[in-house]
Parts: sequence; C-alpha cells; structure tokens
Amino acid sequence: MKRIGAGVTMIGAEEFWSCFSYVGAIHALREAFIDGWVRNPAPSLGLPLSSGELLVMASRNPADSAGVKVLSLTPGNVPRGRAFINGIYVQFDRLTNEVTAVFDGAALTAGRTAAVSAVASERLARKGAETLVVIGAGAQARAHVNAITRVLPIAKVAVIDNDPVRAESLAAHARAQRLDAFVDHGSAIAAADVICTCTNASRPLFESERLKDGVHINAIGGYTPQHRELDGPLMAHSRVVVETRELALRESGDIILAQAEGHLEAEFMPLELSDVLGPDGPDLRDTTTVFESIGMASEDLVVAADFLARHRGPGSARFDEEPATHGGDANARI
Repeated sequence: MKRIGAGVTMIGAEEFWSCFSYVGAIHALREAFIDGWVRNPAPSLGLPLSSGELLVMASRNPADSAGVKVLSLTPGNVPRGRAFINGIYVQFDRLTNEVTAVFDGAALTAGRTAAVSAVASERLARKGAETLVVIGAGAQARAHVNAITRVLPIAKVAVIDNDPVRAESLAAHARAQRLDAFVDHGSAIAAADVICTCTNASRPLFESERLKDGVHINAIGGYTPQHRELDGPLMAHSRVVVETRELALRESGDIILAQAEGHLEAEFMPLELSDVLGPDGPDLRDTTTVFESIGMASEDLVVAADFLARHRGPGSARFDEEPATHGGDANARI
C-alpha cells in the first residue's frame, strides 16, 4: 500500500481488490450488526448536479473511529464505458483525527454492499441454496457473485443483463470459480434459490408470480424513492428485512412505491437485520424474503477498519486468501 505524507495510506481499486477478503468483511459486518451500533446512520448530504449527484456520507463507531465517503453518481457514464460511481473514502485516526487512509470509494462501496448482502443471505436463504440469479453485470453484480458463494453452497449462476458482452464476462468470471455459470434471458428466475438485483432500474425487473416460494432476494438498486427493482405484490408477499427502518422507510423505492400502490400499508414496519441475526431472531429460511439494502456509511467504516487492521503489517491476520478478481464498474450501489 502506498504512503503519502505523514502516515497516510492510499488504497486504489486494484490494490483493494487484490487484498480484499470477502470472508473477513462478512465476519466484521455480521458482528457489527449483532452488536447493533451499525444501524444508527449519521445524516448524509446529497447535492444534485446537472449530470448526476454528489453524496457525502460520514460515520463513527463506539470507539470513536470515523470516516467519510465522497461520491459522484453519474448515470450517463455507463453507456460511455465509464464508472457510474467515482469518489474516495477517508479514514481518520480516533485519537488525533488525522487522516490515516484514503480508499477508492467505488471499490469499497462494491465490496461492503456485497458483504452485507452475504450476511443477510446466510441467515435468510434456504438451507442448501444452490441456484443464484444475478440481474446486472457490473461491479456490484460481480462482487455479489463472489460474496454469496462464500456463505451458501451455490453451484449454478445465471447472469441477466442487457449487455451480452458484459453478461458473458461475468459468467466467465463465475466459471473460473468452478461454478456452472451462463448468460440467461429470464427463464432461470423461476428456479432461483437466491436472486441479487444489481441495477439502477426505475421499474420492476420481473413479475413476482414467476418466483418459487422460499426464494431469497437481495435488492440493492432501489436506493432512492424513484428507483425500484421489485413489484408491489412481491413486497407484500415477502418478509422484508432492512439495515435500518429509519433509512429504508425514507429512501427505499421498492417500499415507498409499493406503499403508494396500496400493496403495503402506510404503517408497514420491515424487520431489521440486527434483529434477524440475534439469538432470538426468527427463522425465515423457508419463507420468501427480501433484503432491501440502502447502504450506510457505518458499513464503509466497518469494512475499511477491518481491511486496514488485517493488511497494514507483514504479520496481519487473514480470514482467507481468496483472489478478489473483480473488474467492471457500472451498476454499482451507494
């Protein structure tokens, strides 16, 4: 890792993926959600731009470590072959408040979002889940294939995307991990045990009646009231789990639009991931479930701190040594 100035570590995208441990990030996030502090999001700032949006997201943990992420979101970049998300994440020392590390913001976002989905999937997906369908083929989709296969016995991966070249690239990535992976045009949804929707969609991606009972869905694209990936009947039929009710009820398009259509009551109260993970949490593995992920700065803080703790010294502990081969940068989440 590169050092600039007095002890500031720079972690670019290539270095992040070469060192990133999905298992380590999943473990750290699971513990943070069980502990409970991670579900208390600090206010974020969104600034509209003519071609997109600028976001500033800050967080601190109970030990007083703090970090802030600054991102731009530019939908028009995707057809240009450029990144939808650009930005940085800055970590501060808990005693001196000096900058200690600067991460590539898009890479950290993709890694932590997929790791959170894996935490939810491990608890909510049916035992023996073997078939994964990924809708989208950008950075988030690739990270989700990597993360979900580390917590579930996935054997088959179907990739659905409007870009056949990008879809085949992700399928090839999955085949390199000895998975039966292929490009699909929608038929695989009916047999899916787990579905990850990794898009920037503004309308439902499929009709819910095509799904089999007991499927688990990680929906990560409905992060504003105007974005949605799932239809209202699916939201009404499923047990919905969120990172935090406060954030999801204010920002999740899948929830807000289902309420507007009358599929969910105005007083709808989803479950929180911390409650599901706890020792007294409900067992929902044979129930149709949706993990509606919005993304929180506290998750960035958990993953960044874990990354630095395990990789700063030559004797740093590792949970695993998997190559985090990644690539791609569209359809990422905040």
